[in-house]
Amino acid sequence: AENTPAYNMATDILNSLVTIVGTKDNNVRINKTFYVLRRTVMPALLVELAYISNTSDAQKLRDDQYLFAYAIYIGLLNYFGYNPL
Repeated sequence: AENTPAYNMATDILNSLVTIVGTKDNNVRINKTFYVLRRTVMPALLVELAYISNTSDAQKLRDDQYLFAYAIYIGLLNYFGYNPL
């Protein structure tokens, strides 16, 4: 659901990925059918970094793995109130 810890964390991570890596913003999607998301007692999210079927995304996934990890890190920092950017 919107405005939950998991949703807000996902929003911060998505914004960071879009800003730092340059991937497309496909919005945060709520999907309660995934077992790993619905069978946990803590905020949980699934991060889809990019589309391997998109040539530009596939190249970024191959060549910029550190950048993806860094963007997730920055998104987490933003979520927890540290504003490094």
